[in-house]
Amino acid sequence: MRPEHCYWLCVTPRSGSSLLCQVMAASGVLGHPQEYALADYMPAYAKAWGFSSRWGVTDFRAYWARCLEEGTSANGWFGMKMAPATYLEAFLSQVRTLPEYAAPEISADDVLRDFFGDLRFVYLTRRE
Repeated sequence: MRPEHCYWLCVTPRSGSSLLCQVMAASGVLGHPQEYALADYMPAYAKAWGFSSRWGVTDFRAYWARCLEEGTSANGWFGMKMAPATYLEAFLSQVRTLPEYAAPEISADDVLRDFFGDLRFVYLTRRE
């Protein structure tokens, strides 16, 4: 299942992103952005949804189907929060464990666009 529209809220630390995610989710029309791809949080989400072993996710495809379901609002918008400078490579390496994305000649951009569809990036930074 792919949502109609996706955005990643690309953040830097201490930028107010948690508050922004709460406001976006409360709007009811901007998805429910969470840090679904953060390795530290994945086991907790996986456990709550029944896709976990003691240390991690047992079924990555099922886990992401559930993330897309949980993170999508009724109007078809999926939101996700990520610090790409820190976690993008780790996320891509997980996606590349799926056979359809394993070929090294498939670019990261192509992997993300195919995996998420209509993907947009919103950058949130903090001025010192």
